Amino acid sequence: MAYDDFLGMVYEDFGLERKSVELQLSYKLSRKKAADSLPEDTPPVFVCNGRQLEGFIRQCKAEAVRRMCVQIEGKGLKEDLMEVKEESRPNLYVVQCWVSGCKWRMRASTIASVVPVHVAEALNLRYGLKVDYWKGHRTLKRARELVRGSYENGYAELPAYLYRIRRSNPGTMTRLKVDENDRFKSVFIAFGASIDGFKFMRKVIVVDGTFLKGKYLGTLLLAKTQDGNYNIFPLAFAIVDTENDESWDWFFTQLSCVIPDDEGIVIISDSHKSIGKAVDINYPLANRGICTYHLHKNIMLRFRGSETFGLVKKAATAYRLSDFNVLLGQIEEMNPELYAYLQRADVSKWSRVHFPGDRYNITTTNIAESLNKVLRPARSFPIAQLLDEIRSMLTRWFARRRVEAAQMSTVLTNGVEKLLQERVRRASFLQVQEIDSYHYEVRSGTSVNVVNLSQRRCSCRVFDVDNIPCIHAIAAAEKANVSRISKCDPYFRVDYLRPGIMRSL
Repeated sequence: MAYDDFLGMVYEDFGLERKSVELQLSYKLSRKKAADSLPEDTPPVFVCNGRQLEGFIRQCKAEAVRRMCVQIEGKGLKEDLMEVKEESRPNLYVVQCWVSGCKWRMRASTIASVVPVHVAEALNLRYGLKVDYWKGHRTLKRARELVRGSYENGYAELPAYLYRIRRSNPGTMTRLKVDENDRFKSVFIAFGASIDGFKFMRKVIVVDGTFLKGKYLGTLLLAKTQDGNYNIFPLAFAIVDTENDESWDWFFTQLSCVIPDDEGIVIISDSHKSIGKAVDINYPLANRGICTYHLHKNIMLRFRGSETFGLVKKAATAYRLSDFNVLLGQIEEMNPELYAYLQRADVSKWSRVHFPGDRYNITTTNIAESLNKVLRPARSFPIAQLLDEIRSMLTRWFARRRVEAAQMSTVLTNGVEKLLQERVRRASFLQVQEIDSYHYEVRSGTSVNVVNLSQRRCSCRVFDVDNIPCIHAIAAAEKANVSRISKCDPYFRVDYLRPGIMRSL
């Protein structure tokens, strides 16, 4: 029998099409009929041509073979033989047999991090080797070096890598600092796309640091903001030895070269003293705010079981001074020590109502924490590989967001449109009385607020702080037949978003 004829019979018996799948035929010799020296892990014999098929037939006649294995490969495996279930996600793949009534199904999930145990299991499964933990650890370490390079090579490749980054990304700023023995101390990168894009972003910079987990440890410092669609917009990165006065001062010195000091700039961080000192030196005109989340964590540690914790959260996010004073008075009455701590923390830095600058909706460093989470797997990479992982991440983000922005058909970004839709619904239940051509009185039950459309102000102060119309401003704009879109800050417009993410990396 010709090999092609035999293969055609297999396709026909299984109901498969040659265009959809590929078949791999193989068989294993029976150990009873074979020589006694045949080991258990003898690999199968593949049948790929007529001569090998004749050998298989001879073995069958000699009863040295009992069956042939048919392995199905190619795109048809997913499309024709299996159905992908809707419950599949990027980190979970679920398939089931396409035959009606068949209960066969398979679930596969990604491994968050490969550890020596996984290596030992894989070697045992593939080759039958029994590997202890430490041999698996050394094997995994060597495999990572082959893929990523060693930690020492990462530092050696750093100058050449920074040169390539500057050449392929015009306008990018890099700084490499070494000691008197030419050993690495710190590195700073601000991509040209981020520098140019910041012109179209709100002038709120969030800074934070996170530890690295490689052989030589270190700390990754980050500066980022939010675009008009509430997405993270990375600005600059640095790798230093640790968080101290010297490292933060060096970081802000480099940052000020690409983002000059200005009265309109706001810098949000935790209460780290080194950050405060560096901001005072390098950004004396900017306003610094303290992350309210870190403030709450510090309070939880210092004042365990305090019933006033909820009051602190409300006071930090209060829009009106009268509400803030009431809440702070309650805190003073219930816990004088906590009240004194909040005063020492500088009310103008952690409270929304007393903050002197425009921090919009950004009251925490959550966008920095989110970025830290995304980079968590790469924090154990050699330094050049880590920086390239950051570059790769930014390339993906910018490319995806350019597509998203190009598809937006509204004047405002999707994130702001979604927010306003809910406010428009609530505004429809309010009563509006015109005072003059610019001022309107808006009532909701016993609550009365006055809106000034020309100055974009409301007595509730949500409009003033967030720079997006509150429900009272929306109701007043409807009464005045004025577009609520025109009352939003320009940074939330699509024609601001698109040029901000126009450049590629």
